[in-house]
Amino acid sequence: MSDQKVSIRFFVDLEREEAWLNRQSDRGYMLVKKRFLCYEFQKSDTKYRYHIDPCGYRKDWKSYVSFLEECQMTLVSQSMGCCYFKSRSEDNVQELYTDCQSQRSYYWRRAWLLLLFLLLSLSVIARGRGPYLCNISISMTTNTIIAVLCSFNLFKCARKIGQLSKELYE
Repeated sequence: MSDQKVSIRFFVDLEREEAWLNRQSDRGYMLVKKRFLCYEFQKSDTKYRYHIDPCGYRKDWKSYVSFLEECQMTLVSQSMGCCYFKSRSEDNVQELYTDCQSQRSYYWRRAWLLLLFLLLSLSVIARGRGPYLCNISISMTTNTIIAVLCSFNLFKCARKIGQLSKELYE
């Protein structure tokens, strides 16, 4: 078993991403870095709990990080408007509180990114050209799959935005 591993994943739901990171920690892998869709892990004997904050791009960044470090949380990485923190599982750290407005703005950002990918893939499908394999256009097939996945995840984002809007305005 190697000491490092890289995983490529795409999550729409923050809770599922956080749960997946915590399962990786339970298997003995510590998150080292996160960039776009790429997660880099390193083998570790210490178990960590991961917390994701869809903080966007804060102006008071340094004071925010120092506050969380006082709460026994360490910043691991920042990617796509989310901050990834870890805490030792035996430190009994409370969960991060993220307000509905921050979560809602995160899902809106994610929805716009998905919409961009969807439009790009649809533009390639509309052209219908590309290298062929067994009389099937590879670019058209690949972009159709991307379009379907983007559409599916865009609906999930819309549902989550609706739920958060209902909570926010109740």
